[in-house]
Amino acid sequence: MLYRSSTVPPVLTCKIAVYPGADDSPDVKSVMISKEISKSTWVYNRDNRQWAVYSSLDSKTTMNSKLILIVGIFTATLVAGCAGFPGEFPTKEEIRGYSSIGRVKWHVPTGKGFYFAVPHFTQGPRLKCEFPKSGECEISVYARDLRIDFENRKKEYFAEMQALLKDAEELAVEVQSYGSGVPVLYATLTDKRRGESYRYLTRGLYVRGPFIIKFEHLTNDASGVELSRILKTVHSAEPLDAMAIFTWKLSDYKTICGERFPELKSKNDAAFSSSKFANVDWVKLMQPSDGSSTSEQISTRFEKAKQQLAESFAKRPPDEFQSFCQSFPAQVKEAERGLL
Repeated sequence: MLYRSSTVPPVLTCKIAVYPGADDSPDVKSVMISKEISKSTWVYNRDNRQWAVYSSLDSKTTMNSKLILIVGIFTATLVAGCAGFPGEFPTKEEIRGYSSIGRVKWHVPTGKGFYFAVPHFTQGPRLKCEFPKSGECEISVYARDLRIDFENRKKEYFAEMQALLKDAEELAVEVQSYGSGVPVLYATLTDKRRGESYRYLTRGLYVRGPFIIKFEHLTNDASGVELSRILKTVHSAEPLDAMAIFTWKLSDYKTICGERFPELKSKNDAAFSSSKFANVDWVKLMQPSDGSSTSEQISTRFEKAKQQLAESFAKRPPDEFQSFCQSFPAQVKEAERGLL
């Protein structure tokens, strides 16, 4: 599996006239460009779907110098004459609640075919998108299992795409990253079979706070415009109750494990007491997401949930239950990483 870090810049499709020579007729070509960044221009190669950055007068590039000059001089004109940068679309802030995750804040494109759909084996509403005559996507939110660290989760998720390589033009699954801070990871495969409904398949993973977001994008759009919008939307997801959710879960795990396996209590208590969650009043932090309930009502509701959790643990095979409790210190560390 390959791994490459690259941030896809916002893109724009325009038609520009290129004059290879003084006596030649204009050759109109389709070029993908972004706005000028630090006096440089991002250019997208449609054939290999790779980005390259060119200075507007960089004589070392292999591009036609007059094309470079045109791109450099007429960037502003192209921006004014086209529909706008796909990476800079208007969005609307949306907050949705998810079971065992809390509230998630999204910045969802307005009027771009994005909409919330009912849950389907997920912790809450899915986010779907439809691009007329081109593609579609589905973005799903799941609760984070603290027993699985980030590297293993990434490996497991993209390993599933290996089975699709037999029908793909690519020889390997190349995992790329998008966004600053916690990145969205994704990989795209090109279907080499003709006559299929969609040519490109992209699957992605975003692990932040108490959630895991998985998405799938099917499309015939080779420009990267749709994918740019999806990546930006996924990366906008912000967990608003991460500290409260993690503290609540870890507190329950610690109590249940300590009652069932007293020999683990000392080690697990020490891991929790030295963590960022030790002195957190998670009930108080929960109130903004449930403004209609008092602290006492929230405590009572979650105490019942803890009892139900203990009963579900008791039904597991003893060795599985014990293994879960033995992993508690590692789960605390993973939760702390989730706060970054």
